[in-house]
Amino acid sequence: MILLLRSLKIFFLDGELNRVIVNLFLLALFALLDVFGLILIAFLIINFGNLGEALLELLSSQRLLDLTNISENKLFIFFCIFTIFYSIFNLISTVYVIRKISIFSQLIGAKVKSTVLNHFLSKKWPSHSESSFSENISRIINDGDEVAQMINFLLILFSRAFLALIIVFSLLFFDFYLTLYFVSVLLIAYFTIFYGFKSRIEKNGIIVSNSMDANMQVIKNLFGSIKEIIFYDRQKVVLENFNQNTFSLANARGANIAFASIPRFLIDSIIILALVAGIIYFNFYSNLSNSEFITTLSVFGIACLKLLPAFQNIFYFVNEIYARVPNLSNINTLLESETKIRKKEDILITNFVFKEEIRFKNVSFRYPNRERFSIKDINLTLKKGQKIALIGQSGSGKSTVIDLLLRFNDPDEGSLLIDQKKVSDIEINEYRKNFSYIPQKIYLFEGSLSENISFNQKIENSNLDKLHSVLSAVELIDFVERLPKGLDTYISDDIPSVSGGQKQRIGIARSLFRGGEILILDEGTNSLDPVLERKIFNSIEKLKNYTIICITHHISSLENFDRIYLLNDGKIDDSGTFEELRKTNKVFVEMLKNEKND
Repeated sequence: MILLLRSLKIFFLDGELNRVIVNLFLLALFALLDVFGLILIAFLIINFGNLGEALLELLSSQRLLDLTNISENKLFIFFCIFTIFYSIFNLISTVYVIRKISIFSQLIGAKVKSTVLNHFLSKKWPSHSESSFSENISRIINDGDEVAQMINFLLILFSRAFLALIIVFSLLFFDFYLTLYFVSVLLIAYFTIFYGFKSRIEKNGIIVSNSMDANMQVIKNLFGSIKEIIFYDRQKVVLENFNQNTFSLANARGANIAFASIPRFLIDSIIILALVAGIIYFNFYSNLSNSEFITTLSVFGIACLKLLPAFQNIFYFVNEIYARVPNLSNINTLLESETKIRKKEDILITNFVFKEEIRFKNVSFRYPNRERFSIKDINLTLKKGQKIALIGQSGSGKSTVIDLLLRFNDPDEGSLLIDQKKVSDIEINEYRKNFSYIPQKIYLFEGSLSENISFNQKIENSNLDKLHSVLSAVELIDFVERLPKGLDTYISDDIPSVSGGQKQRIGIARSLFRGGEILILDEGTNSLDPVLERKIFNSIEKLKNYTIICITHHISSLENFDRIYLLNDGKIDDSGTFEELRKTNKVFVEMLKNEKND
């Protein structure tokens, strides 16, 4: 409970805390209305048979009305009608408030999901590469929903606790010792049951959270490798894993629901025993008359109509909140590990436009929790308008150079300069506007072809010509014309009708449509045959005078590049033009031979 209250400051932003206070006030107000409704019913029962007379006496003594011309029967009828309408009003108001609170808590849950999603969007790339995607998805979807439920339960818990408190205080004025006895029995019973179940509820909460994560992993792996699962006939194994997690989740949740509900039946038995003990006490030790006893019993019976459900609700919601503590802890762990951002007083360069050169100066980088450097003492210079290529065996550090250049990572040693300025001194989004990036793996999200190319940028008349120029440059015009709805055709990463080469060209089109003076290809053309690759390179050059950095296994496509860097084990072994390396570097010659043999 304390953890949830501490966490509220993370979730309630932009004036939302004020809305929480308003909602709590509404809940308290309607709890008071509930109690007033009980008072009306109690007054009706206590004064049964002489209600009109009692009303006349009450109103006259309080000088509330001139009752000279009002009969007792009229007062009786008026009071009954008022009580009925008040009950209806109270019911409608309660439904409205509960609906309002439920919607508000779900909106807070949506805010929690958005906060967690923003956390992942703000993380640096090394943190993403070291984490489990399925667990990250579970943090957003599953934990976000569970925390929303916790907040909903917390708000209603406050309402029920306030209602119970008012009823208890009212009963204390009616009969102090009987109320003390009655409430003590309830509190001792509920506290005993709660602490008896508490450790089991917490364990089940952990099982629920872990099972949710495990199921998310099973589903992610299922749709990521559905072909192989079917081919290798592993459907049964996948289903067994899913069922094991699902049944574990169901058992843990079912047990917690039972723990929260069982006390209701135990308390009913305890109340009956307490009632019998009370009757024995009144029979032998109390001076109450039968009518006074019946009146006392009626008042407490009416109070119990609201008080017992309130106590049960308090118990239930506390249990449900505790059952979701692991989900809240998951989110808190994420948000508390936020990386420190640049101080506000640090002034960053904005509106930056690349004009001269990019320079790696003795740059070294090591991934977190790795002993060896991924790249070490890298020195290279890229002039505006030049085309350079990075080649080498897998793991030689080529992609790490690109990640540093695009600021997915920052150097551990040395300096990365652009136009003689440290890249870290430039606002990151302004810096990246100078680049177009084609990654090694192209992902097509679910949407139209035009949305995939524009990356959800709106296609209008002003950029339609640019889109067609880009499609022409990457040899996609014929592909688009064959599609049933052209650019509006629905595609996704899982639709087999889009080949690997077409997907890669869509990725290239996406990059070119975005703009930027520096074109980065991180093995972004490897699914294309060398002839088509050269053709696209030529079309790109006609489209715009890009500065190009390319990683490719198609060495033969690099004849017109200004400089080629050969990387090995994180260092630059050699560099030169295509012809220079072919004449002097045996490794380069061997790579050319292997490409021809392939």
